Amino acid sequence: MHRTMVGARARRARGNGPGMLTTVELESRSIEDYRAARVVFQKSIREGFGLVVSEALWKGAAFVGSHAGGIPMQLDGGRAGVIAGDTQDFALRIGQLLDDPQARKHLGAAGRGVVRERYLTTRLMADHMRLWNRVQGNTVPHGASAPSRDG
Repeated sequence: MHRTMVGARARRARGNGPGMLTTVELESRSIEDYRAARVVFQKSIREGFGLVVSEALWKGAAFVGSHAGGIPMQLDGGRAGVIAGDTQDFALRIGQLLDDPQARKHLGAAGRGVVRERYLTTRLMADHMRLWNRVQGNTVPHGASAPSRDG
């Protein structure tokens, strides 16, 4: 099986044998890159909120991330993606996902759900509207839209 890995800082490497990994340079990431990817990974040492993580999850890509910073939170402790340790663990987890389309599909759907639940602007706006209404003395059930100011 021939596998291709794409990354922003990847070095070129060629391999012809079974299970060889080919790494190609990527000038810039785009929505099409995430949609086309079978597995996206980020092996950070330090990370705050990883935008790459949320972008990939939103596009339904299976994700392997490190224990750094906010990545485990974004991966919902492993529910929405795989959290890996050292380089060998990353390689093992990536290989497992490449060989398991059902696991990729499951993680992709879970990741998209986590982004929808936590990080979309519409969800954040609804939170602000509920807070505003609470401050104003109105009660709005969770999940309901806030009443307009004039009635």
